[in-house]
Amino acid sequence: MKKEQVIVSNAIEKEHSLAHLVQIACKYDSRISIAYDNKTLNAKSIIGVMSLNPQVGSVLIITAEGADEEDAIREIIDYLQ
Repeated sequence: MKKEQVIVSNAIEKEHSLAHLVQIACKYDSRISIAYDNKTLNAKSIIGVMSLNPQVGSVLIITAEGADEEDAIREIIDYLQ
C-alpha cells in the first residue's frame, strides 16, 4: 500500500476537472482512495469525488493498493499540484 499527502495547487473545483481526476484513477487497476475533511472515498467514483469539493490549498491523502500503485499516485499528485 502506498499513501501520499498532497496539497492541491491547481483549481480542480470545476466539475470537468474533478471528472478528469476520476478518469486518471480509472486508468489503474489499484484500489485508490482520497481522504479529505474526515471523508475517505473511492477515487474512481465520480459521485464520491464530486462530494469532496476540494479547494486550492486543501490537503488530500491519496492511498493506492495494487500492482500499479506507485504510477497511480504519481499521476494523481502531478494532476493536483
